[in-house]
Amino acid sequence: MDGRNISNPGTEPVVADKTDLPSVRDIARRPFFAAALNRSAIGEYEPQTEVDLIATWWARAGLDVDTEATPKRQRALIDIAENGVRNLGKGISTRALKDSIIDQIAALKTDKIIREERGDSLLTFSHDIFFEWAFFRLLIDLGDDWTNALTAAGEPPLLGRVVGLMCRDDTA
Repeated sequence: MDGRNISNPGTEPVVADKTDLPSVRDIARRPFFAAALNRSAIGEYEPQTEVDLIATWWARAGLDVDTEATPKRQRALIDIAENGVRNLGKGISTRALKDSIIDQIAALKTDKIIREERGDSLLTFSHDIFFEWAFFRLLIDLGDDWTNALTAAGEPPLLGRVVGLMCRDDTA
């Protein structure tokens, strides 16, 4: 399957245009990444790898455009990921989150990055890749101490993909 045969409604025209670029075509083969590309304004910047795609997504904190709320949304994503690492981004208690993070939940829900469960008592990342990308950004923020976050999480094997991203990232 190439990037032009994406089965996600609404992604076909934009993804088809973006997959004319050879480096993007490889990323766009997976429907999730095709949707992320569709939501990201690439402009003159052409993602070469998943790490590049994360950087594009992160710069907008999951949005299509930069806003004044972007730093607050980024902080919220990192804090939600950090609080949810033991359950790999699922069943995160809202009681453990700061008010400034709670203030961002409505926008993150609207953008389908997180969803609320159990009468709004718990948060879950709507896709495991959103959790992985937010946790990846947490590890970058921790700098040389990033391995401590893995130890604190109990070193779950499913975080191996995030460790792989760290190994491919030249900013880490």
